Amino acid sequence: SLNSLLPAYTVSVQRRLAVAGIPGKETEVHVSRVDQDEIWPEDEAKDEVSTLRAGFFDIANNLGTADQITGLGAFEQNRLVIFTADRALVYKIDPNIDQWIIDDNANIYIGCASHNTITNAGTDLLFCSRSGIHSIKRSEENGILVYSYSLSDKIDLLYRELFNSVDDPETISAVFDQDEGSSAWRDSLQAFNTGYEPRGR
Repeated sequence: SLNSLLPAYTVSVQRRLAVAGIPGKETEVHVSRVDQDEIWPEDEAKDEVSTLRAGFFDIANNLGTADQITGLGAFEQNRLVIFTADRALVYKIDPNIDQWIIDDNANIYIGCASHNTITNAGTDLLFCSRSGIHSIKRSEENGILVYSYSLSDKIDLLYRELFNSVDDPETISAVFDQDEGSSAWRDSLQAFNTGYEPRGR
């Protein structure tokens, strides 16, 4: 049934494939059966009781606005980050579908502008918002809270200028070069206008 869903975003987490950006289901995330990415909720029997079955959930009630999903990311080993234009929700994903829960210790009120900017950097998850480049990380103080912080304050004016020069923010892409570190982000910013391929892709 994946061919009929036509999702815009996809990510792998906890032996499952998660997809979103489905036309007509803009607030839903569909997740495949464990270790079987060809089986989706619509493919499962209605009386299927296996905890490894495919499933889906709708985050509309968590948004409270007309917001919709703009991207997906994997954080740590078992967290699925669902980005909207204004915030990010973190779900704890388990092979057991009955164990899926939202992480109440994650407070991220920064949205993602483009799924193509979401990338892992070590234990952090980086992404581009309307206001800058941000990182999702776990608090070093208590190891419980998950929060976001800005990485682009020093180039705030440049970032906003380049961001506003793009007709469709969803076309923006960015990478993190493990060897070059933050310089890859500077390359990606320049790529907004020049269109060249940043090194380290």
